[in-house]
Amino acid sequence: EHARRLWALMPDAVQALVADGPELIDRLVPGAAMLARARAGAPRQVAGLTELLERRADSGASPANLQQSDLFEQYTRVLKALSREHPLILLVDDLQWADVGSIGLLFHLGRRLAGSRLLLVGAYRPGDVAMGRPLVGLGRERHPLEPVIHEFQRDLGDIHIDLAQTEGRHFVEALLDMEPNRLDAVFRETLHRHTGGHPLFTVELLRGLQERGGLTKDEAGRWIAGPALDWETLPPRVEAVIAERIGRLPEDWQAMLATASVEGEEFTAEAVARVQMEDEREVVQRLSGPLSQQHHLIHAQGLEWLDGQRLSRYRFRHFLFQKYLYNKLDPVQRAHLHQAMGNTLETLHGEQAGELAVSLARHFEAAGMTVKAVEYLLQAGNRSVRLFANDEAIAHFGRGIELIGRLADTTQRVRMELALQLALGVPLLATRGFSDAELAQTYGRARELTQSVEASFELFQTLTGLKNYYDVRLELQMASQVGEDMVLLARRLDNAGLSAMAHHQASTTLLYLGQADGFLEQRGRMLALYDAERDRPLVYQLGFDPLIASLSHAGWALWFLGYPDQARQRSEEAVSLAREWGHPFVEAFALFFAAQLYVYQREVHAAAERAKATIAFSEKHGIAFWLAAGMCAMGWALAEEGRLDEGLTQHLQAQAMLQAIGAELGILQHLPLLAEAYRKAEMVSEGLATVDKALALVDATGCRMDQPEMYRLKGELLLKQG
Repeated sequence: EHARRLWALMPDAVQALVADGPELIDRLVPGAAMLARARAGAPRQVAGLTELLERRADSGASPANLQQSDLFEQYTRVLKALSREHPLILLVDDLQWADVGSIGLLFHLGRRLAGSRLLLVGAYRPGDVAMGRPLVGLGRERHPLEPVIHEFQRDLGDIHIDLAQTEGRHFVEALLDMEPNRLDAVFRETLHRHTGGHPLFTVELLRGLQERGGLTKDEAGRWIAGPALDWETLPPRVEAVIAERIGRLPEDWQAMLATASVEGEEFTAEAVARVQMEDEREVVQRLSGPLSQQHHLIHAQGLEWLDGQRLSRYRFRHFLFQKYLYNKLDPVQRAHLHQAMGNTLETLHGEQAGELAVSLARHFEAAGMTVKAVEYLLQAGNRSVRLFANDEAIAHFGRGIELIGRLADTTQRVRMELALQLALGVPLLATRGFSDAELAQTYGRARELTQSVEASFELFQTLTGLKNYYDVRLELQMASQVGEDMVLLARRLDNAGLSAMAHHQASTTLLYLGQADGFLEQRGRMLALYDAERDRPLVYQLGFDPLIASLSHAGWALWFLGYPDQARQRSEEAVSLAREWGHPFVEAFALFFAAQLYVYQREVHAAAERAKATIAFSEKHGIAFWLAAGMCAMGWALAEEGRLDEGLTQHLQAQAMLQAIGAELGILQHLPLLAEAYRKAEMVSEGLATVDKALALVDATGCRMDQPEMYRLKGELLLKQG
């Protein structure tokens, strides 16, 4: 009956994959096998599937390199489409061995499939998860599954079923009876006595008996026990089970798998063959033959071509198989094999070796080749920045800085550390905002490294980071001086793009000082120099786009000078350009500036819409600075709508976030909005105290951009006080 149901599902399954998950075909689902089944069970869907496969074959391309989020979304859409027609149960086993990507997919599904007719069941061993995962030479790290479990429990309640309660004789009985057998009570009792009913031990021992011939099938296909059963090889731990299975292999096969373990849980047959100096076809035959079919240690992932080079992908069936083999290598063997594997992967991938930057960095670090490891960590970080994976980028750059610190103080070391520090500033800015202490430390160190440099792009990058930090920390005199230095430096470098950025940087401080006319003058100089096609790539090195940022600032300046229509036009133009550009930090930047402009103009609905978009976008991309800023604008809008309690709560949360990240500019700009909410709530004393705090901050910093509004509010509050 189950088989009939699954066969009846075939048309819907094929249609869902073709329509909603085309890139999953030949990535997660073999296209040829799928076509064969479709011809038998889903004839109406054959044409669409055939067209898709032929189009891909004609182009000679493998499935496109998707961003992880796109792959996850296609997977989700397929399941949603199927569940609309058929209730589904998705069972994922052995999650303690899952890689980070698989756990990320699990989390994505858990968050996106709410309301679907789908039950998602995941099985894992809590003890393994609690122990974490080992780091080479660094103890253990938290298991990636653990925070996902906690997040699901927080959102969904008690969803945990303790399967440890099923251990015992009844588990042994149920496992054995999953297949036809003639195993008597004596065998069942002996199996239980040796394993205690522990699921992993029971499964592995039973499989071992089958592989050694202790258990065979009779003519009717039922399992029967042989005359002599070897119970004494029962391992006390999982590692012992694996050791027993690996130990049955010929020594040269073990050596081959040990080399594969150096590449990782997933490995490339051609790379292993070259490192082992063996024939590639012989290695593939072993992997796809006995090691897969008989010993069940690995399985094939697929075949791809890269610039005429065939790459045969395999994966260890369990994470612990790879770890066991790797841990059996002594430090000298590991170093030699990592070096050989790194060099081989570079050769195999040629000009596209950068796509393996993370893996290559790991190999060369383990080989003791620090400089080469750092070079690949820099590549990996820059690649992550371009994919907006800022947390990954921070980790890669941070690891590179840690490694480079072990080298002697040479010109090469200084050059590499400077590149890493400057690269680190961009994702730090995107996730933590302009005022983050670590960002200041990063650019401060970069400034130390450029002390002897009179004029360079690296020095300009350093000054850009410091200038933004000083602005948001309201150290405006320092910011003004750095802005002037940037203008002079760009002129000395004779670089029009950097000059455009420098004039933009000089303009923002003038705006914060209350000099809107001065801002527009500097902006005019920026516009005369800016070229979008030439300068837009600077966003990946400097963190933002000068044109979009200038348009956003211009919205405020024009409002202050009495041109509300022009202000709105510039602000919305910035939002449109930012969306077209598609850079998360730049888009959040433009959205907040638009929200604040509508606050200035007392357009409640428009302010709320832009604030809501700012908050949602910042939460999605983990941008703390713009999240807090968006909450400030939303707090004002809620108060204006009469939802005073909600508005004040939003204000106070935003204020706490701004204080936590040291965003003095954001705090000062927020205080008048908080005072306005206090006025509406008839909390006059609190409102006056807030305004006085803001005016004291104005006097201390010289940031007079919002000073007129502060005096207006103080007058309103004094009138209420009588």
